[in-house]
Amino acid sequence: MFTTRLTLILKDCQGNVVFKGEEGKSKEKDFTAAYQEALQNAFISFNELPYAFSGDVQMAESVKAPEVVAAPANQQAAGAETTEPSGTLYAQVTTTGFQLVDTTPKKMLTLFKTSVENCFIAEGSQHKGMVLKKDGKWFFEYYNNDKLIIEELLIKF
Repeated sequence: MFTTRLTLILKDCQGNVVFKGEEGKSKEKDFTAAYQEALQNAFISFNELPYAFSGDVQMAESVKAPEVVAAPANQQAAGAETTEPSGTLYAQVTTTGFQLVDTTPKKMLTLFKTSVENCFIAEGSQHKGMVLKKDGKWFFEYYNNDKLIIEELLIKF
């Protein structure tokens, strides 16, 4: 009734069971002591594994990442529509980035920080996309009916 039982199971990256050890048991009343004793008893089954350390270090083969070719910053994507800025948006700091408001003040976009400088994940009332800075100008890029739309924004931080 007051037995702590513990079984060690090793799984590979796909979730397949590689090794299942014997059940470790303890009749100690204190949880910490019982857990430690059951764990030690469970590790005894690892002694049965056919493994011996040879001391040789094998280096893993390095995998070369594919090269990413960046397009020039002033070149627009093929088939993209670019629109001129309509009005100045003011950035207000939030815990996750910024919110952009107009002069009324109506929230137009929410910007979420990314690990890339001057690049934000953007969420508006109608579209989701990204806001990024190119050549000193801010752009909101999103897809509408499978067509890339690029809007220039005037943002005051």
